[in-house]
Amino acid sequence: MAASENSRAAGRVAFTYPSFVLFQLARFFIVLAGEMQSVAVGWQVYEITKRPLDLGLVGLAQFLPGIFLFLVAG
Repeated sequence: MAASENSRAAGRVAFTYPSFVLFQLARFFIVLAGEMQSVAVGWQVYEITKRPLDLGLVGLAQFLPGIFLFLVAG
């Protein structure tokens, strides 16, 4: 039981550093902003075209660069 408590406490040690906390907050808000932008672009495309296919193509266009970069970068 003591080993699991020590490992839990060790996981929180990083959050005692203010720079790490700021990094994690910034990372959270960057991901949140990216998701908001993705929804906004899809919403805008659907409002303009009213075609689900175009919405799907926008999602594909946002997804494919990650796949290509994954294959190249490893």
